[in-house]
Amino acid sequence: MSTNDADITKLKNSSYLDLGPLYGHNEDQQNQVRSFQDGLLKPDTFAEQRLLGQPPGVCALIIAFNRFHNYIVKELALINEGGRFSLPAGVTPDSPKYGQAQAKRDDDLFQTGRLTILNLNTNPVDSDWKLDPRTEISALNSPTVPRGTGNQVSAEFNMIYRWHAAISNQDEAWAHEFMKSVFGAEVNPGTLSVDEFVGGLRRWFEGIDTDPARWTFNGLQRQQDGSFRDADLVNILQTGTECVAGALFPLSHVQASNANCSAGAFGANNIPEAMKAIEMLGIQQGREWGLATLNEFRHFFKLKTYSTFGKTH
Repeated sequence: MSTNDADITKLKNSSYLDLGPLYGHNEDQQNQVRSFQDGLLKPDTFAEQRLLGQPPGVCALIIAFNRFHNYIVKELALINEGGRFSLPAGVTPDSPKYGQAQAKRDDDLFQTGRLTILNLNTNPVDSDWKLDPRTEISALNSPTVPRGTGNQVSAEFNMIYRWHAAISNQDEAWAHEFMKSVFGAEVNPGTLSVDEFVGGLRRWFEGIDTDPARWTFNGLQRQQDGSFRDADLVNILQTGTECVAGALFPLSHVQASNANCSAGAFGANNIPEAMKAIEMLGIQQGREWGLATLNEFRHFFKLKTYSTFGKTH
C-alpha cells in the first residue's frame, strides 16, 4: 500500500491484483514502461520507483514478471488466433492509416498480455492453491463479505502484513548499507527520527532518473539491449530465497549457498534496527487514521487480548 506524500489518507495504488508496481498505477506511469512496439514492455523495467529502495530480490522478482509479459505478448502475436492482431486488410506501410493501425495493434497486444498475466496470477496452473478474489469470502461476524461497496481494503490488514521481523540477515545487511547511502556513512538507524527518515527518503527519490529504462539496482549494469544479465538476476533470486528458507527448513533440503543466511522469527523485538523508523512511521500513521488498537483487533478475531506489554513479545 502506497499513500500520497501530501495526504496519507489517499492511496496512490489500488487494492486490485493489477501488478501496479510493474504496469503503473496510472496512465503516465504505464506509458513510461511501454515500448509502444508490438505490445512489449521496455526490457527489464517496472513502474514503481519505490522498489529501488527495497532489497534487490524485490526488483529481480518484478523483472521476472516484465519478461513474462513480453514472452506472452510475443506468443499472442505469433499465434494470432483468428487474425485478431493482424493489420486491417489493405493497410500497408504507405497507407495514411498505417500508424494508427500499428498503434491499435500494439495496444491490443499489450492489454491482452497484461490481462492474461493477471488472470494466470489468480489461477495458477497445476496447483491446488489459488487466490481468486471473485469467490465468496466468509466473514467472522457475518455470512459473507459485502460486495458492490467499492474498492475497500482494511487499513488494519496493511498494518498486519509487515514482514520486517522475518527478513533475512542478508537483507538486513542490505538495509543498513542502503541507509548509509541515503543518510550518510555515520547514520545510526536506531536514533533516526521519523521526520529525518521521511525527509531523507524524499531527497533520495528526487534524485532517481525519471526513465525506468535507466534504473539499476544492487550494482547491476544494463546490457546494450537494456536488459540485465540472466545470471545476475537468477543469483539474486536464488540467494534471497535460500537465505529465508534456510531458517525454516534444514539446510540440506534448501541447499543454501551461505550457511550464515537466516530469517528472523516474528516478534516486536526481532525487527531490525534499520527498520525502526519505518515501524515508528507505521505506528504514527495508524494512530492518525484512528485504526483499531492491538487488543481491539485481537478481540475481533476471537483471540485472547493482552494484559501487559510483556506478553506481546
